[in-house]
Amino acid sequence: MHRLLTINRNKTRLASNQRFLITLLGRLWVLSFLWLGSTILLSTEKTSAAELTVDESDQMEINRIKSAYLYNFLKYIDFPESNEEQQLSGFKVCVLGQDPFGIALDGVAGRRAKGKPVIIQRLESLGQVDTCHILYISQSEEANLSNILRKTESKAILTVSDIPDFVVRGGMVAFVSHQQIRLEINLNNVQRSNIKISALLLEIAKLRE
Repeated sequence: MHRLLTINRNKTRLASNQRFLITLLGRLWVLSFLWLGSTILLSTEKTSAAELTVDESDQMEINRIKSAYLYNFLKYIDFPESNEEQQLSGFKVCVLGQDPFGIALDGVAGRRAKGKPVIIQRLESLGQVDTCHILYISQSEEANLSNILRKTESKAILTVSDIPDFVVRGGMVAFVSHQQIRLEINLNNVQRSNIKISALLLEIAKLRE
C-alpha cells in the first residue's frame, strides 16, 4: 500500500513538472519566435548603422521590433469565420496616419502567415479600414482616436497603437516602451470583435481593462 502511494505521488509530481515544462517551453517559443521575426527584418535593412546617429539607430531598432510584432501577431490570433473570405487573398496589415515604420515594415510584405501572404497597406482615409486584419493607428491620429475606434469596434480588426492609454481608451493591443518594448492587451476589447488571441501571446503581455 505504501509503495502504491509513493508511485501515485511520483506520477502526480511528474505530471506537474511536465505541465510546468510545457508552459515554460511555450513562453520561450513565443519569445524566440518574435526575436526571429525581428532578426529577419533586420536582415532586410540595407542602411549601415555607421551612417546613423545614436537616436536614429535606436528608433530604427524600435521600428524593426514593432514591425516584427505586427507580423507575428497574425500567427497567434484567429479571426472569425465571417472574415474568412477576406483572408483568401492574404492578411492585410494597415497603417493609418503618419507611418513611423517605413522600410522596417516593408520587410514584412510578401512573407507568409498561416500559409497566406502578408500585405502592407498605408491607408489614405478611415474609409479603407474595412479590408484590414491588423490596423496600426499612428500617434498622429490621437485627436481622432474616438472616431477611429467607433469605426472599427464592430469589425474583426485587431487595433494596435502606441498612443498613451490606448487599450484603456478602447484599443486592443498597445506597444509600451520603457527600457524595452512591452505589450498591453485589453482582452475585453478583443473579444467584442470575436477575435481570439493565443494563450501563448497573452502570456507575454500585460492584461488591462
